[in-house]
Amino acid sequence: MAVIMKEICFEESPFFLKYIFLALILTVSALHLFWHRHGNLTKALLLPSIALYYISSTPSVSPVFLLALAASWLGDILLMRRGTRWFTAGGISFMLSHLMFMLFYARSIDFHLLKLCILIPAAIIYCTAAA
Repeated sequence: MAVIMKEICFEESPFFLKYIFLALILTVSALHLFWHRHGNLTKALLLPSIALYYISSTPSVSPVFLLALAASWLGDILLMRRGTRWFTAGGISFMLSHLMFMLFYARSIDFHLLKLCILIPAAIIYCTAAA
C-alpha cells in the first residue's frame, strides 16, 4: 500500500502545484454557490479537488483519509439521484466516510489523558441530543 501511496503523492511536482489545486477548490466552490443550474457538476468536482490538494500538500498521504474523501464523494454522487434506495446508499456512504475520518483523527488523540467520567456522559448527551 505504501508503494501505491508513494506513486500517488506528487513528490516530484513543483511547489506551486498545491496552490493551483487550492485555486481549483475555491473556483469549484464559488461555481457551486452561484451557478445553481449546474450544481450537480460542481458538487461532483469539489471532493476530488480537495483530494488533489491534500495529496499535493502533504509529505505522507494517508490511505484512510483518501478513502474517507472517496466515500464522501460517492455519497454526494448517490444523493444526486432521487429515490429511497439512492438516499439510503448515500447515507451509508457518508456513515462509512465519517467512520474513516474518525479513525484518521483518532490516531492523533492521546486518549489516556481524557477522563472517562467526563467523556462517557458527554458521549451520552451528544448521542441523545442527536437522536
